[in-house]
Amino acid sequence: MRNPLIVSAVFAAVILPGPSFAGNGSVPFTAKVAALCEILVQKSGQMGVTPDLATLSSEITPGNRGIASVRASTAGFSITANPPKAFNTSPAGGGDSVEFSTLYTLTGATNTTDQAGTTPTKMDIGISQMEVGLVAKKTSGIYLHGDYTAEVVVLCDKG
Repeated sequence: MRNPLIVSAVFAAVILPGPSFAGNGSVPFTAKVAALCEILVQKSGQMGVTPDLATLSSEITPGNRGIASVRASTAGFSITANPPKAFNTSPAGGGDSVEFSTLYTLTGATNTTDQAGTTPTKMDIGISQMEVGLVAKKTSGIYLHGDYTAEVVVLCDKG
């Protein structure tokens, strides 16, 4: 009869409810938001020409300004739209004696209208739309027949 008792005791130890133990633990999370200013070009600009063929400008029909979206994640960034030093492409002699200037307008988190391109504007945190204009004025001569391309460098920098 010893065998049935031993089996019963083992069975009772395994099946009968006893104290339960709860556990807990922590799952850590971290995040880092980088201080950044992102520039996303949305639309290229186009320049029209004056009747005297002395100026190409985004402000002259059928010209239009280029558009970029600018996102600043923190305060302390300033933005400029720096004019090119020369055309990327132009007919032979067409890029001689040219003076470039830029202007920009910001709407959204930061707002300014027709700011001279090389004048910095402090960016507010958030997203702003930037419209960039380019003027290329001949200091002597006229623009020759052909295609002209140039790039304005938009710079968003700490400082």
